[in-house]
Amino acid sequence: MPLYLPNFACRFTYRTLHAVSRTLHLLDSHIHFTFFGFNSFVSVFDQLRQCIFAMSFVPVLPDQLDLRYVMNARDVTMLQNSRSYKENGHLQLIKATDCVEPPATSAFLQDKVIKAVLLTLKHSSASQRGNQQGTSIAGLQYGANKKSRYAAPASYDRMATFADLLDPPNVFATFTHSRDETMRIFGRTRSMCAVGTPFYIYEPGKMTGQIHGNVSIIPLTRPLIPLHLGIPEQTIADFLPSHPLSTPTDSNTHFFIMHTAHVDLSVFRLLLNESCTGLLCDRAFPGQSRTIQCGCVDTATTTKSAVAQFSVMIHDIPPSALTSGEDRIEIDGFRSFRTTQLFFEHIDDYARQREEAIEERAGECRISIEDLVRYVNEPAHGGWTIVGWSKIGVVEDASNPGEKVDSAQAVYHISLLVQHWPLFVIIKMTILRNFVFRR
Repeated sequence: MPLYLPNFACRFTYRTLHAVSRTLHLLDSHIHFTFFGFNSFVSVFDQLRQCIFAMSFVPVLPDQLDLRYVMNARDVTMLQNSRSYKENGHLQLIKATDCVEPPATSAFLQDKVIKAVLLTLKHSSASQRGNQQGTSIAGLQYGANKKSRYAAPASYDRMATFADLLDPPNVFATFTHSRDETMRIFGRTRSMCAVGTPFYIYEPGKMTGQIHGNVSIIPLTRPLIPLHLGIPEQTIADFLPSHPLSTPTDSNTHFFIMHTAHVDLSVFRLLLNESCTGLLCDRAFPGQSRTIQCGCVDTATTTKSAVAQFSVMIHDIPPSALTSGEDRIEIDGFRSFRTTQLFFEHIDDYARQREEAIEERAGECRISIEDLVRYVNEPAHGGWTIVGWSKIGVVEDASNPGEKVDSAQAVYHISLLVQHWPLFVIIKMTILRNFVFRR
């Protein structure tokens, strides 16, 4: 059972730690301390601060909003000031499928919340060319192969896909239709890695249609409320409930969540200036800052960028979950700024170095990364938490050029790959990381 401390004690401790943490980060951002131990201290300090915060609220039922994990204190105050919270002491969580009318009415959706993880965030494929916006599909009529043959097109600016944590393995999507709307919805998260982050979606709108089979379109009426990922190890499995990886049997998109997973990272490459310079998209897409796929709102965090790319092998999957009968899958070309930060401090500083110098250290970095991954894979050290999604791929129909049909092969993607461990392992791991990369 998780430990919960008295609310007033936790709040006072958290505010003190938060003030010290902000001071340390401010000093580090301007001076970039390089002496051994400083970055280890800051990382462990942040984890301790988040653990204290997570212990400052009494746990609630699974279908109720849990304020322990809300990242922004102003969001906590806003939710506590809602009518339902004042009257009942909690807010009710709902599924995306509950947003269908009937029974979903505006009155029903008031003070309701969806708990979800952001899986993908993309810019419209056409909006970078002139002022034309991309096209989404709205409507509920479908033709053969689950294609929206009769649905009406609608312009959009950003498309986001979420995993519905109360309705596994289903996902839902949302569209913004202008840059102003994108800023309103994602503005609070533009300086953080949003892909792979859990969110509360407060007072969602009524479903307006579906795409790609079972993906409901849910409009967002309020800014996203980001939640902590650095929560105590003993509660993360409750916060992100496990759902096993499996092969989709239709054109629907499914998500999966794995805890204490065993992975191997190979074919490490440090990509310099080959991705977006922002953080919102987690630098998951290839291309420069004006890539048509990147969903970032603001890419001005730095003038250069660096991100690591890996091939990820996930082990110990039940053979019955995969049509191939194997117990593992390999996902090539995985890139994530969040995962990169597990292995490198001040990663963007590498982008200012000569590529020849980076290549010279590539072999040494691979050895160090493999050592760290092997350390986390040990049962006593918790393994990894993985959030991803899968769907049946599409291929061109040979008998009807230009038409797309479902493929027999499933495609797997990873949105989040982070450590799943208690605090004492974080301390040892952080010190080990700084040692192997600074020797």
